[in-house]
Amino acid sequence: MNMNQEGKSRGQLGIKDLLVNSVDGFKDNILGILCIMGILLVLPMIVLGMLMVPLAGMITFTLISGSTNAIGSIILLVLAIVFIFGILGNIFMVAVVKLIHEKEGYMGYGPLDAIKFAMGKIKTITVLVLLIVAISISATIGVGLIAAILTLISKTVAGIFLVVAVLASIMLFIYVTFSYQAIAIHELGAIDALKYSINIVRGRFGNVFCKLLVVAVIGGIIDYILGLIFGDAGAASFIASIITAIISQYQVIYHTLMFKDYDQEDSRVM
Repeated sequence: MNMNQEGKSRGQLGIKDLLVNSVDGFKDNILGILCIMGILLVLPMIVLGMLMVPLAGMITFTLISGSTNAIGSIILLVLAIVFIFGILGNIFMVAVVKLIHEKEGYMGYGPLDAIKFAMGKIKTITVLVLLIVAISISATIGVGLIAAILTLISKTVAGIFLVVAVLASIMLFIYVTFSYQAIAIHELGAIDALKYSINIVRGRFGNVFCKLLVVAVIGGIIDYILGLIFGDAGAASFIASIITAIISQYQVIYHTLMFKDYDQEDSRVM
């Protein structure tokens, strides 16, 4: 068994295995993923699009009137829409993970089952998102304040601190990256899912980082190519964003295979 210096297995799947198996998983589940995307993301976007005309009129009237309270209400409405779609995006991710996991053992499990499961976890998902956002905002404010103070002492020291802070934020992302898999596969609550993800990464951080880096670079290259093909204007940009959203589920499958590989190895040791 391939073990690192801290005694935790690096998993049975190497980077090549993960890439190949993720392609197979993507091909096998593309129709289910499209179905989930259509119901959880595309349909709400269509509804929002239908509401945009009256909303645009209301916003224009509010801006012309100059009412402070009305403008505040518009800002809150926009933030609410952004938040709702953010939650829907995370529900979509949990549904995809659940579909990938369950179809391995039960061929009758379909996208509607995955959506039903994910919607049932909306409270857990919302709490998880709020926790991550709260941690990120708190860290950003703290880093900003400390950097401002250090700038008064030495710009070099402040620069070094900012670099360290960026590296710390990357580490935080890596440690919590399997939280959604923990919710979908082990049906854990938000805090327990965070702890489970941290425990999965602890002791094999370098191995996890390398595997995540490879798929992130591939995703970045694909995004760049799509940008060159479709550009950044009008309908072409919208089409590119849809294609990117679909292809990005390859990364979700990749992360899920990583999680299950590490999880199985940890269970054997225990």
